[in-house]
Amino acid sequence: MTGFVTDAKGQQFQLPPLTGWELRWTAGTPCDSFSVRFTANQETASQLQPAARFQAKKDGQVWFTGVVDEYEIALGTNGLVATISGRGMAALLLDNEAGTADYDLAQLEDILGNYVQPFGIQLGEHVGFPALRQFGVDSGDSCYAALYGFTRWSENITPRFDRNGRLVLLPDGGGKRWTLNDGAVLEAVFTDKRYGVISEVVVNDRSTHTQQIVRDEKFIAEGGCCRRITSMYSRTAHRTAARTGEQMIELSGLDRRVLEVTMSGMSEAMPGDILEVKLTAMGITGTFVVEECEASLTEAGLRSVVRVRTW
Repeated sequence: MTGFVTDAKGQQFQLPPLTGWELRWTAGTPCDSFSVRFTANQETASQLQPAARFQAKKDGQVWFTGVVDEYEIALGTNGLVATISGRGMAALLLDNEAGTADYDLAQLEDILGNYVQPFGIQLGEHVGFPALRQFGVDSGDSCYAALYGFTRWSENITPRFDRNGRLVLLPDGGGKRWTLNDGAVLEAVFTDKRYGVISEVVVNDRSTHTQQIVRDEKFIAEGGCCRRITSMYSRTAHRTAARTGEQMIELSGLDRRVLEVTMSGMSEAMPGDILEVKLTAMGITGTFVVEECEASLTEAGLRSVVRVRTW
């Protein structure tokens, strides 16, 4: 893996050979992140100080694109060692507030033009989105929250980013398909958690003085008992996707059944991809959606960790 940094003027330079690194891709928030280490010299500080962007390449192919958050130079028994860390391009949307806005009719082009493109972020693979009526952005919302509210409410899609730092707006399962069996696994952990999974949501509409109760009957039949009460106004119903009972229940159960697999080498899977799993030793067979991926080079060698959830 080779690292490159770019300053605000667009000047790019290659980092010395990396002695260790971690790259992490997620399905939304927390956003993608990276950390790389290499042997430094007296000139390293002056070279790293203006660094604003980072990119990792392997065999000429881009594997990660992100924002430099910090660098560190440490002197120890191994001499000078520099570390650069940061987040994916979603960081630019998370760090900037959007400002209050009300749209009589919001289209994807409006959202991208106001909250994404001003930061130099390009649109990658995506589906079509219908226009939303009476869509609003609240005071204090980040640009990512504005984008997330639109895409989740419109097509139930969580924004994520590809290896080149482009915005991806695809449903779960809209990526590639991979297979996984016992032979490729170094470690595997399956978790089925109930804590935090919502069984019932009571939605009070203050404008119409009505109440709606939404239940997850399947989870209730399994003994689930976790109620939430929320309030909303009809005129602001589109302000956030998580205000409806159905979506609150769905989001609470996304990470209920999770499989985390550690493999040697570099996995090419990315969030949103589909993983066909057949782990006979654990009795786990089925289709999962990739939620998080991590690749790292440490003293233990080159490893990949893929976190998937039921689909």
